[in-house]
Amino acid sequence: MSKMIKCPNCGADIDETLSKCPYCGYINIEGAEDQYMDKLEDVRSKLDVVDDEARDEYKKGLFKPLKVIIIVSVIVFVIFCAGLLLSARIDKINKDSSTHTGEDTLAEMKWEKEHYALYDELLESGEYDELVETIYQDRNEGHTVHRWDHYNFYTYYVYCKETEETLEKVDKEGWNNYASTIVTYDCLYYIYMLDDEDTGLNDEDRERIVPCAEYMHTIFTDRLGYDDEQIDELKKRVLNEYGNMDYDKVKEVAEENQNKYK
Repeated sequence: MSKMIKCPNCGADIDETLSKCPYCGYINIEGAEDQYMDKLEDVRSKLDVVDDEARDEYKKGLFKPLKVIIIVSVIVFVIFCAGLLLSARIDKINKDSSTHTGEDTLAEMKWEKEHYALYDELLESGEYDELVETIYQDRNEGHTVHRWDHYNFYTYYVYCKETEETLEKVDKEGWNNYASTIVTYDCLYYIYMLDDEDTGLNDEDRERIVPCAEYMHTIFTDRLGYDDEQIDELKKRVLNEYGNMDYDKVKEVAEENQNKYK
């Protein structure tokens, strides 16, 4: 509650909060200072509100072009990545055949699209032997069959068929160094494949190859005469310094044990 004071100039009683005397106009310094500070605070409060509103409006205005920029950037990035993938694919095809021209590369990509679809149909229908013959012929004609998504399945299946065919000859002609080496190598290949998580096979292909894997293990034990403990020892013996199977080491082992092969 304000109090009354006397005006120093005319002696009238005035409110201490007034900036000047209403009778003589004399400036009341304390009242004027209080009013100035009150107005200043009011202005500051209003400015804070304006700043908040301006900031919000600025953000809204900024977000719209920023949103557009983000969307455009994402689209450009996707197109850029797609371009890189296409470029990498073309480069890989060109490396596979240094004589390829740009037209050859595009023609091969078209060929892949058509023939890989045929491979998929044969795979899904379980016509594996026909699939092997088709890929074998296409590969001999110089086509890039190895980029097919299920090419690893094809490779494992071929090893299994190769073993079957070799054993058919063995049953007629008996064992020789070549036959014993090939069969031993192929059986070991399957053993390593089953132990390796990174085989390049998806779950469906792993399921498809199970009968072949079981057959190869049977050959290892019934025809080659190895038990599981001997197989483990053999696995270590045939590895090279890089941890991969060494054909010459497999050949050495096969020739040593050929006399017990059935």
